[in-house]
Amino acid sequence: TLTVVDTYGNPLQGQNVTLTLPKGVTSKTGNTVTTDAAGKADIELMSTVAGEHSITASVNNAQKTVTVKFKADFSTGQASLEVDSAAPKVANGKDAFTLTA
Repeated sequence: TLTVVDTYGNPLQGQNVTLTLPKGVTSKTGNTVTTDAAGKADIELMSTVAGEHSITASVNNAQKTVTVKFKADFSTGQASLEVDSAAPKVANGKDAFTLTA
């Protein structure tokens, strides 16, 4: 949620706020939002890139930049293994396969 106020802290209704988003970050609510009677507008950000991102909101001739942090989604992680040899090994407690992740 962002809030737009005047110099005295009074909320400003009907203000169009433009968002500047870095590559990999998108807004489900669009890059321009309008404030409600309380001077607020909800923004829903999504990213395909983990890490910290600077988001800038501009209204009239003023702007404010904040940093948001997206973390990696470990539930969608993938692993792959490669075996060094397809040849069978002897089950003698000494022969071994090498797996590379």
